[in-house]
Amino acid sequence: MNWAKATLFVLILSVGWNASELVAQDDSLPAGVVAHYRSGELQHVRIEPRPAFYLDAGQVPAPDFSPGKWSAHWVGVIDILRPGRYRFEAVVRGTVRLRIGDREVLAGKGSELSSRVAGEWFQLKAAFLPFLLFYESPERGPARLQLWWQGPDFPLEPIPSRWLRHRPEQASESLVRWQRIERGRGIARALQCAACHASASPRGLFSGAAPLGAPDLSQVGDRASIAWLNAWLEDPHAIRPDTWMPAVLPRGRAGGVARAALAVFLSTLKGKPAKPPATSEEERKRLAEAGRKLFEVIGCAVCHAETSDRPPVYRLTYLGAKFKPRALAAFLRDPLQSRPSGRMPRVSITAEEALALAHYLCGGEFDTARLDSDLPQASTAELADVVRRLGGSPEIADEIRRVNDSRTAMVIAGRELVQVVGCLA
Repeated sequence: MNWAKATLFVLILSVGWNASELVAQDDSLPAGVVAHYRSGELQHVRIEPRPAFYLDAGQVPAPDFSPGKWSAHWVGVIDILRPGRYRFEAVVRGTVRLRIGDREVLAGKGSELSSRVAGEWFQLKAAFLPFLLFYESPERGPARLQLWWQGPDFPLEPIPSRWLRHRPEQASESLVRWQRIERGRGIARALQCAACHASASPRGLFSGAAPLGAPDLSQVGDRASIAWLNAWLEDPHAIRPDTWMPAVLPRGRAGGVARAALAVFLSTLKGKPAKPPATSEEERKRLAEAGRKLFEVIGCAVCHAETSDRPPVYRLTYLGAKFKPRALAAFLRDPLQSRPSGRMPRVSITAEEALALAHYLCGGEFDTARLDSDLPQASTAELADVVRRLGGSPEIADEIRRVNDSRTAMVIAGRELVQVVGCLA
């Protein structure tokens, strides 16, 4: 797309481009400029604080674009506070053109990452002036753009984002549509939709919505009790209302037997931790009291405590039923290790502080409800039948029927169900 075509395309999209309408400055104009990206038939629209980026070879500015040549233009207004002489520069790899008001103030091409394109001095009046920037990437290799300016009373510097805004009319319906698409993409990532529905095509379903990474279950038996696992599988939202995980098993007798088998199997997934020393009742009380103070001091209460104004952002109900204190302490020191997509940050605390916090959190203050620790009992024949009904192999069902020990049968059934009901996705 050449500059003339791009300009015409932008003028059609941008309602009220006439510079005379923008002489009176208006502090209510929204911040940022409207960015339009194009790659072949694909488009992407969003609000950006300012046009500035660095993309390595193979990187693209929008999640559904394929590597290769692309173009972009930014529409908005620039706040010129003082009249006087201004000039603009760009650090650019690619082709750039900039139009301020009714004149082109910058045009050129850079072939290196450090290439600079400089414009001449221009007289500008104090006003919100129309801002139109066009960029075309190189055929291959990295892409870069950074805009600089120099004015009557300041030296050459990058254009701060606070001087760039846009008129509401310039945020067309396509922007609203793309904002909805981006929200949907975020939900698809959180729900791990692409884990089951991914397509090899870059334009396929959920392209650009790669899964964030579900919790690591390789040692979940060290962290969670069987009762908690069973309750979680039955109704994740009852345990954590903010979770994205759905209930993956049917309700009723068959679902209950399947959940019990899954819970038993998951409880066997453990590491090889050293046997912890025994903790006296007096020591537990001391640690819990120290943890209570830490809970307030290091900021846990901001997200996890209920106040008179609002409920907690993330409830801690059932923590005592899920964790043993030492397992929770290990999680608190590095929460992203087992939950890579979790929102809890890694807080710099010592092992002693983590253990104190864990004793406080597991002490029952947050457990306002109790879990049913009784799992449904099933014969090996019924267990085998449930596995087959949910898609398990006939060979595994026959193996379950031949097992004499009920727990071993549950573990075998749970291992098969993990694979057939979609947990591994």
